Amino acid sequence: MLSFRTMGITVNYRRISPEKFAELQGNPKLAEEFFNGEDSSSTAQIDRLMQAQAQNERELMQQISTQVREALYRDKASVYADNLDTTKTQLSIEKEWQAIHYLLTGEIAFDETQAEPPLSNVVLGGRPTKFKASYGYVRYLTPDEVKEIALALNQVSREELRTRFDSGNAKIYAQEEQWDEESWMFLMNVQDDLVRFFNEAAANNQVILISSD
Repeated sequence: MLSFRTMGITVNYRRISPEKFAELQGNPKLAEEFFNGEDSSSTAQIDRLMQAQAQNERELMQQISTQVREALYRDKASVYADNLDTTKTQLSIEKEWQAIHYLLTGEIAFDETQAEPPLSNVVLGGRPTKFKASYGYVRYLTPDEVKEIALALNQVSREELRTRFDSGNAKIYAQEEQWDEESWMFLMNVQDDLVRFFNEAAANNQVILISSD
């Protein structure tokens, strides 16, 4: 069984056409290049740099007044990898995967979910492929599932998320301190990225691949 308790795990998404997905399934060499090629290595390196930058920014924010922090975070660009991918076909929610799953479903889960779909499928859903990820296997969501999830995500209100956020502060994976307003704004950036990503995939009738790395 895949264990999400491993330290350092991140959750990453790619969106591709059904035709491309079928091609990958029938061509192991192409699949290896797709998942492990130079582009993936470059993206991983960029991810690490962005994580370091984000950490530096968080440390700096602690020294700034609450009012200034809020103003800065309202205009803050996302630190995730999709902002460096001009085609917007990749997204990493890094270590925020369990926090996002909790905000969407009210459930704290690791490798299995008892929450109701389609929102439970945003982070922990998908059928396993034969392609290995760092932890377990790459999972996929069909175009119909992607459309169903996108519709559900668009119907989630900020108020609903905020209620869970305020009543939460449970032991969330990779959470080093109590949630505060800075945490809220940061998680909403992640949430907005996910909504845009699923909307784009739905509009283009695409498959979404989910991997744990």
